[in-house]
Amino acid sequence: MGRVDPTISALTWLERQRSCGPSSVRPYVVLRHDYEQVVIEGGGSPAEINLRASDIVNMRVALECQAASNLVADIDRGGAFAHLLGTWHC
Repeated sequence: MGRVDPTISALTWLERQRSCGPSSVRPYVVLRHDYEQVVIEGGGSPAEINLRASDIVNMRVALECQAASNLVADIDRGGAFAHLLGTWHC
């Protein structure tokens, strides 16, 4: 919620996930109260299936918030269609 927490910063990533996961939806709930639409941006790739169990920055927040999800790619970077198809299939 915009504050540094040295206790959480000292934790390993997996320990952090258990601590931060439940509170990651709170900002959405607060914003949704005041705004009709809220954009939630992921912080990586939802196709990283090796991280799915511990990930809190991609699909978990969208699922918890029951938000519509859009898969976006930059066509100027090349390989955009392969990227989209591969992510969709994962």
